[in-house]
Amino acid sequence: MVDLNICRPGDILSSSHGATLKYIEPLGEDDYMDHKVQYLNLKVNNVLIESYGSRDRWGFVYKKNKKESDHNIVEIRKALIIERKKKII
Repeated sequence: MVDLNICRPGDILSSSHGATLKYIEPLGEDDYMDHKVQYLNLKVNNVLIESYGSRDRWGFVYKKNKKESDHNIVEIRKALIIERKKKII
């Protein structure tokens, strides 16, 4: 089980069926789901499409009525952030 509350925008996620997703942002309290994600390798008719989805805090597609075919999040790969400090002259 994963906890998407630790994600930062840009983190890479893996689904239970091998899809690669990117963490976009947390959703507001008024939204039904908790987090917005983007599929990175989703093809329809052999054309790469930009598709977004949402997940609950634990990475599930649905809070209820879960199915084996759901692309639930099973892994979080943190994005590497490199900060360069300016040289003071």
